[in-house]
Formats: sequence, structure tokens, C-alpha cells
Amino acid sequence: MELINRYIYAVTKDLPAKQREDISKELRGLIEDMLENYDGPEAYEEKVKKVLTDLGNPEILSNNYRATSRFLIGPKNFNSYIMVLKIVFVAVFVGLSVATAMTGLFSYEDNAFKIILQYITSIFAALSQAFAWVTISFAIAEYYQMPTVSFNTRNKIWSLDDLPHIPKKEAKISRIESIVGIIFSSIFMSIIYLYPKFFAVYIPTPNGINIIPIFDISTVEGFKLIIAILFLLSIAKEIIKLVAGKWNLKVAISTSVLSIITLILTLILFTNPNIWNQSLVKDIVKYVDIGFDLVKAQSLLFKSFIGIIVIASLGEIVGSLYKGIKYNNLKM
Repeated sequence: MELINRYIYAVTKDLPAKQREDISKELRGLIEDMLENYDGPEAYEEKVKKVLTDLGNPEILSNNYRATSRFLIGPKNFNSYIMVLKIVFVAVFVGLSVATAMTGLFSYEDNAFKIILQYITSIFAALSQAFAWVTISFAIAEYYQMPTVSFNTRNKIWSLDDLPHIPKKEAKISRIESIVGIIFSSIFMSIIYLYPKFFAVYIPTPNGINIIPIFDISTVEGFKLIIAILFLLSIAKEIIKLVAGKWNLKVAISTSVLSIITLILTLILFTNPNIWNQSLVKDIVKYVDIGFDLVKAQSLLFKSFIGIIVIASLGEIVGSLYKGIKYNNLKM
């Protein structure tokens, strides 16, 4: 029966994935036993309503199934918080490790001890900031979600009308998509924040590898606050989708607003001519003959990069709004 399915979904939807199936079976068995033992003359549907009402608020029942009480972020989002934290930590660690290895492999200026020391301090700094930004993102998501959660108010008597509808498959947000987004953002932002010299053109020559940086390192240092905010926004956007689990108008608008702010800050960052290595193409042609105008080549390169960012961002915003409008009222 749909009402029983909705009740079980409401209880299990925020529990760890490995527990959901077992708890669903246990809860369904409990409901069936209660229905068999119900002696009233009512029709089956009315008995179901009374049994579910007797079981009470699904959120309270869900909290009772949890092994421990968790209050750092909130029991509804704690498992997602831990998952995202693990993903970000691994992504940051891998990203910085690769950047350090590449820098150490092709750099002849720093000795091994200096590289290792810089790597250790960078890892510590990056993981500390990642922890802070992920926690802040979840705290914001938790704060803005609270007024919309129907089960968490103590001033309202719970009823069966509060049960959420089970979302259809096409309305669900892919967790893999969000996880990939978190991994990419974590790797890119951590490297550009701590190892901007990693983004370079590596040209092999008879005398070794020549490294030509794409960015002006001293200018990037002055934009670290914007880079940190971009990381926060990118993580917050994926967290909103992970927590919501399905497309609706609120999710679409929230993620689109974050995407717009991200696009504006990204344009502020990358349209600043000083952030680029102005001699990039000039330095490249010392080793490779590209055969066309240097000024036009460099200008085209920078404009193409910015154009790709704008097109990708607008595509993401339009796609999010389309899904939010299309699936806003989609129910079983």
C-alpha cells in the first residue's frame, strides 16, 4: 500500500544506505504484525492509518534507529557530511600529492628536503581548510533546510498528511554526479590555492624540462580569498544536491544562485589580465614554433578559456532550472 511505503520511506531515507534495507524489512514486518493484531471493525485502509498514526512521527522513529546521537551537523545530514568530508580529504590529498610530485620531478631549484617540508605543511593547511569549509557548507545547508522540514517542529502535531511522497527515478539527483563534482572542485581548488605553479606548460628539451607557468604566481597569491570562496560555493552546491536527493524548484533555484555567484567570482578572477603569465606564448615559441601571431594567439587562448567557463556555467544553470521546474511536483 502506498501509505505504508511512504511511511517506511520517511523513516529510512536519511539513514545510512547499508541499514535502509534491513530497517525497511523490520519496519514493514512490524506494521504487518500490528495490522494483524488490530481488532477494530474498520476497513483495511483505515486500520493502516491508525497503525501508522500509533507508530508516530517518522523522524523520531528514524532517530531511534540510529546507533548514536549526533549533533555536530544534525542527524539528518550527518552521514552525508562524513561522506563528503572523506571525499574532499582524499581528493585534496591526491591532488596535492600529484602536484608536489610533478613539481619536484621537473623542478631543479628546490632540494628534496624543502619539497617534502612544503608538501607536509601544504597537506596540513589544505586538510584544515577543507574541514572548515565543508563544515561551514553543511552548517549553511542545515540552517536553510530547517524551516522546510515538516517533521522537526515541536509546535505542530504530526499527521499522515506530512508523509513525503516517494520520488520517481527521473527526479532523483545522481550521487555519483555530485561526488565527481566534489572531487574535481577539491583537486582543482586545492592545487591552484597552494600550488599555482603546477598549472604550467612542460616542454622537454635536451637540457631537461622547461616549465612555463600559465598564471602569474604573485598575482594568484592576492586572490586566495576568492579562490577559497569559490571552493566553498562549489562544495555547498553539491551538498545541497546530496542532502535534497531529488530535483525540485527550491534545489534548482538554490544551486543556480550559487552557480551565478561562482560565475561572477570566476570572471573577476580570470578576466584580470594580471593573473595570467603575459609572456606565456612568447616563452613557448622559444622552444616550439607555433607559426602565427603571438599576441593574437595569447589573447585567443585566454578568451577561449573564459568562454568555455561562461558556456559551461550557463548550461549548468539552465539545466538545473529545467530539471527543477520539470520535476518540482513529480510524485509517485
